Amino acid sequence: MIHTRLVLILFALVLLDFLSYGQSVGILEGRGSYYEMVRDFENTQMTIGKASTNSGIFYEDINGSPYSHDGFQKGELITHDGIRYVNVKLRYNIFTDEIEYQSGEQVLSLANPLDFRYIIIDEQVFVYYPFQAGSGAIKKGFFQLIHLGEALFLKRMNISYQRPEAPQAYAEAKPARFVRGSDTYYFRFSDRMPEEISFNRKKILRTFPDYQNELDAFIRSNRLRFRNEEDMIRLLEYYNEL
Repeated sequence: MIHTRLVLILFALVLLDFLSYGQSVGILEGRGSYYEMVRDFENTQMTIGKASTNSGIFYEDINGSPYSHDGFQKGELITHDGIRYVNVKLRYNIFTDEIEYQSGEQVLSLANPLDFRYIIIDEQVFVYYPFQAGSGAIKKGFFQLIHLGEALFLKRMNISYQRPEAPQAYAEAKPARFVRGSDTYYFRFSDRMPEEISFNRKKILRTFPDYQNELDAFIRSNRLRFRNEEDMIRLLEYYNEL
């Protein structure tokens, strides 16, 4: 199902590129305009603050991984002008919320992710939007594109860094570690900011005020429980037909 979904999304992206007369560029050829959009983060982003000894804590000293993939994956970047940078070694750093890319021995991150419409890593498509955080502040960040349609179905991955804990009377010491949290999901309509959603029937229906009756009937007849992404995708596919 995941592979089929990716094929459909990529088909839509390829069609979009064709209609906008997009062109492909081998990023490893080294276009100067692209290299102006990346910055070296080796010293600033590979260090998670300071330990009590004032020595840096590096990723290799932390249990778990801050990345969505193991290692770099072959990917593609598509600008709003339809220019495609292909065969790029990419990975998504969930902790820093950055797309990193490898060039030789260097590891870089995108300095201006808003310049890209889509970023494809392996079987995942990422987009970058401003959104309202739980605190009410407006932030910008990466979302995985789960479903493409009248309403974009987006997922935001979450991870936390937990500092090392000293041994206690009845507990062993715990090393520093990255811990994956629950993913949060969003809808995005037209050019509006993504809106966080809950996998709850009543709350979902309130998101579609013009079609509440039709969608409610579809949910009930198909016994959708919204325990996974697939149920939400089925609902959105039906919504796109209305």
